[in-house]
Amino acid sequence: MILTKEEILNQLCSAIEGGSNEWYNFHDLSMLPKESKGQPLVMRIFDAIYANKKLEIPVSDVEGEDDDEILGVLSYANLQRADKLLGTEQYKWIVRDVKGENDDANTGDAFFQLVVMGELVYG
Repeated sequence: MILTKEEILNQLCSAIEGGSNEWYNFHDLSMLPKESKGQPLVMRIFDAIYANKKLEIPVSDVEGEDDDEILGVLSYANLQRADKLLGTEQYKWIVRDVKGENDDANTGDAFFQLVVMGELVYG
């Protein structure tokens, strides 16, 4: 993997806790383990995905006409797909920002979009 597990978690934190709030929504998180309720949301999601590599968390458009329209899923398989995309010329800037410790909410948002939708759709 191009990004370490810790770097992936950091990018998801950046996106879920702020960088992607303008476009994404989780409508159903009932598949997350109940015993993890004391953890921050991003940790609950991250731990669940790594514990159950088949888990898929639907992500929908928060501002779409149909709030139930699924844009994609947050899953282990999609984390791997995003990792492959990070190896392409088009997305090397994300890796440079993360590895150079120059990442921010925009970097996290771009990473999250690659995970969920396989491309940059917003901003």
